[in-house]
Amino acid sequence: MTNPLQASISSRGGSTANGAGGTAPSISVVVPVFNGSATLEELAQRCRAVLSECASSYELVMVDDGSSDASWDTIERLAAADPAVRGVRLARNYGQHNALLAGIRAARNELVATIDDDLQNPPEEIPTLLTALDADVDVVYGEPVAKRQGLGRRLATQVVVRALRVLGGRTAPMVSAFRVFRTEVRDGFADYTGPDVSIDGLLTWRTDRFVAVPVRHDPRAHGSSNYSLLKLIKHALTMITAFSTRPLHLASGLGFLVILFGVFVLAYVLVRFVVDGGSVPGFPFLASIISIFSGAQLFAIGVIGEYLARVHVRVMSRPSYAVQTTVGGGEAPATSRDGTSPPGTSADAASGDREPPPCEVLDWDTELWGFPVARVLAERLDQDEARRIAAWGDQAGVRCTFLLAGADDGETAEAARAVGFWPVDSRVTLRREPGAAPRDGGAGGDAVEVRLAGEADRAALTALAREAHTDTRFFFDRGFPREGAEELYERWLARGFESPEREVLVADRRGEAVGYVIVSIDPPAIELIAVAQAARGEGVGRALVAAVIDRYPDSPVTVVTQGRNVAALRLYEAAGFRVTSSQAWYHRWS
Repeated sequence: MTNPLQASISSRGGSTANGAGGTAPSISVVVPVFNGSATLEELAQRCRAVLSECASSYELVMVDDGSSDASWDTIERLAAADPAVRGVRLARNYGQHNALLAGIRAARNELVATIDDDLQNPPEEIPTLLTALDADVDVVYGEPVAKRQGLGRRLATQVVVRALRVLGGRTAPMVSAFRVFRTEVRDGFADYTGPDVSIDGLLTWRTDRFVAVPVRHDPRAHGSSNYSLLKLIKHALTMITAFSTRPLHLASGLGFLVILFGVFVLAYVLVRFVVDGGSVPGFPFLASIISIFSGAQLFAIGVIGEYLARVHVRVMSRPSYAVQTTVGGGEAPATSRDGTSPPGTSADAASGDREPPPCEVLDWDTELWGFPVARVLAERLDQDEARRIAAWGDQAGVRCTFLLAGADDGETAEAARAVGFWPVDSRVTLRREPGAAPRDGGAGGDAVEVRLAGEADRAALTALAREAHTDTRFFFDRGFPREGAEELYERWLARGFESPEREVLVADRRGEAVGYVIVSIDPPAIELIAVAQAARGEGVGRALVAAVIDRYPDSPVTVVTQGRNVAALRLYEAAGFRVTSSQAWYHRWS
């Protein structure tokens, strides 16, 4: 039998789990947690009881916002006992709205509900919000019937509501931390990265279809509110200056009014001079005028300074939050009402129907860097796939994820940046066909001899490997330790010596090793080339490339290099190589 909630959502054209009428929606409940260990177990228990009746599948995403009590231990325990519970631990305390943003971006179901950890908003009221989420509504707020808050908190809440009006967006008559909205609404702020976060302000970027419905509001069972009147007023001012330019317009309007006032004062002075034959007497009059003008100027400067401060913070690229670790959700991201797992969870994995992961963990890189590293399997992404990759990386505990995409693929670049990928390098692939004539004859320096490297060359080439590749993405991305980046190329060289599928050629100048090239034999490809700093510009690189071509005259030879390495590109093109593709490297850190 379809319960009343399902019938209501279906009849109003609301979101459903599979698009069929009468099917309850899937829900992600996001809980920002700050020193809430005393209530988390009861909150999880009550949410399970409610969601198992009103949702086709659900998950409980608890975001620990730098708690100083045992909140994270409690979240870990809940996640270990219930696959529907997921935990996200932020690196420090960023604030309630920043924690909410982290949880909202981690949500995987079609609807998102947000609720505080203090149980003042009963989870049993979630169906009330869902019932109001019809075809004409995107966001539903829970408005307390009787607020269990002090006068100061109620006044401050009204300040926040009025601040939303200043933003210019249409919103509900009453906003609160207890809300339900369609997950697709977050697409409107997918690329937001600033440190100043207001979920209510961000929601207005995508929709203006808000309603508020009355809900029960219980007394706080444990502790006291972390919001003071001052903090709420500060939050309201942040919302106004971070999400609106209206204060600047207000400052401009005030300046115009002050100018008009000055004109009228001047007219008054001139009239008094003509009529009475003298100027306006009195120090109070002059002091009043100066005070008015000075106050207006200081107000305008203060408003401009506030915006300059926001610009300064954004230029520093401070993130909205940083995730330290995650727990839960790996085996079964959601739980169905009947106890079965929805599509894509661990139950399907046993039958071979589980959707394959979007990335692969790189064992060699993981061992080298000392933290999990993965590579995205696809080279083209849309927003949904990018979010799936980000969620997979966070759940799998991957520290850094690599993405290689086409250099001109704007859609992939936009989708990747929206979930935290950033471009760090460009990659150009070149290919030389057999018989292609070099433009400059391909000769190296007269004193340079290229030969197969032997074990006696290994020590000198190892020292060169540690110092010659500092223009690569692992040195430009400061997330990787420099010592590890140097060791990477040392290991690469060692693999060239030890692998039967590779060979190392050394450039010898008067008995000194001044360069090397690692070549993959089948098919021939230049993997790595290095020239000592003191020997650059003397034809060493040209001699190494020519030696590779001479060793494989009847086979195409490929090479990959950085797009910004103009000298290398010229070297290869002069030797007969031609560009076949250009790509961009993106890194995402969790």
